[in-house]
Amino acid sequence: MGDFFKELLDKMPGWFFACAAIIFLIGLGGIILWFVLGARRFSAEMGKDTKLQVLQESLSAEKENNRQNIERVSQLNGALAAINPLLDSLNKLRVMDPSQEKMYSAVNLIKRAIDTLANDVKSKAGERHRCGLWIESDRNLRLQAASSGFPNNYAQYRVLHVDRSLAGKSFRLGQILNIPDVTTQDEWQKNEQSTSKYKSLICVPINNWGVLTIDGLNPMSDECQLIGEVYATILEGAFNEYMSLLPSLHDDEEDVS
Repeated sequence: MGDFFKELLDKMPGWFFACAAIIFLIGLGGIILWFVLGARRFSAEMGKDTKLQVLQESLSAEKENNRQNIERVSQLNGALAAINPLLDSLNKLRVMDPSQEKMYSAVNLIKRAIDTLANDVKSKAGERHRCGLWIESDRNLRLQAASSGFPNNYAQYRVLHVDRSLAGKSFRLGQILNIPDVTTQDEWQKNEQSTSKYKSLICVPINNWGVLTIDGLNPMSDECQLIGEVYATILEGAFNEYMSLLPSLHDDEEDVS
């Protein structure tokens, strides 16, 4: 059989081999072209998939941003609705005549503001926050008013040192602090008697006498800080009214005696 094909090829004219080579090259070129076109189509499809993935990721990011913006707007709307009654109470307090009733009203307004703030800083359902008003005395900050979330025995008794606490740092520097994780701060000292899981903290200094603190389980946004600043202003007004009554009430007691 091998001799047969050898004799057959020997009898073939020269042009046959030339034509066969041309046909072979054309076929090889067609195969190469088919591979090239196939590779381009594959690359194009892969490019479409990549672009689609990028678009899907971008859409997801925009949806998340939109969700967060809606939460922020809802939070600020709720805060404004809750602040209005407190401002009305503060305006009424300022025009009241000095009396024991005015002092009670000032204390009540401070407590209401602290409790309301603990709800207003919630940007997500189910979040828990606690708020406290600390008054400076002899280089210590004493918890004057506290929302739910603090142990019952903390108000009037819990004390932080001005030089060894984050609230004290805010008070000393006169600066607002918004700390995502207090455990990373050198001036934070763990209370060994506390089982609290609060980690984030906002401190707002109030004039030269106190600090408003907001504790959270998760990092708090700029909106939470802004709401805290507004409440600090209300607390400042109420406390100033309270302090202005002390000399007059003391004088009244002397007159009675």
